[in-house]
Amino acid sequence: AAPAAAAPARKRSSPGDEVAAEDEGGSDDEDEDADQDEDQEAQQQQQEPLPELVGQLKWLYHLTTSRNFFKQCSHCKGSSGRDVSATYFDLQDPASGPMCHQCASGSARSGHRIVQVRRSTYHEVLKAGEAQSLLDVTDVQPYVINAAKVLFLRPRPQPRAPKGQAMPSRCVVDGRQLMDPGTKYCSIRCKYEHEHPDDFAKYVARVKHLETYAPRPNSRAALTYHNKPHTKPAAAAASKPAKPKPAAAGSGKAASPGSSKAAAAATGKAAEDAAGGSSSKKQR
Repeated sequence: AAPAAAAPARKRSSPGDEVAAEDEGGSDDEDEDADQDEDQEAQQQQQEPLPELVGQLKWLYHLTTSRNFFKQCSHCKGSSGRDVSATYFDLQDPASGPMCHQCASGSARSGHRIVQVRRSTYHEVLKAGEAQSLLDVTDVQPYVINAAKVLFLRPRPQPRAPKGQAMPSRCVVDGRQLMDPGTKYCSIRCKYEHEHPDDFAKYVARVKHLETYAPRPNSRAALTYHNKPHTKPAAAAASKPAKPKPAAAGSGKAASPGSSKAAAAATGKAAEDAAGGSSSKKQR
């Protein structure tokens, strides 16, 4: 009889293997603990009392973080029967937020310093002259839009580097490329975030996650434009009929193909009649 197959030898586990297994099992627990610690730290930062913003930094914080510009005015709520856009801001009462022209010019705000916010490429801007009269905007990149020099209020980070030659400077906060070599910030808020890290920047950090930059219009026209093909097929271009010739000067009407053929036929008939008349005269 064939000898029975020997049973496989059972490997004895060493104390080192047990320790290694315990370490592998505990790595996941350590990662979870680290995530919980980070969440707790973030919550503590949100609850941490910050120094109160006063003066210029107070209204600048509300001006550069408000999300209600160019929306319906929340003060009058269209009581005049029309949709009113909130484009004005009261520096003496920054907590009230953006408002329309009617609310900004009311008697309750008489004597207050009111600024008008404008928009360019879906971003809020201030005219450079008005901004310079309110605060220090040194090293902020100015832009010329519609023959007016403006300064952007908020950061405008670039998702990817633009094509072509690199610009001579970059924003030290969000890395946007800048046109002028002496500038360091792409917006007013970038400058004050960088220069006031202990108070202004901490306030802004609490609302940064709520912001969206340059929202694209989700309109039917925009969707139609982006979805339709912009190159004409070769067959369609070849089969396209020729354009009719323009009418003679002073006619006032464009010549059609039918009218041009009729004129050519009439001209040919007149030539034949003239030739026939001349031959009959010679025979006589």
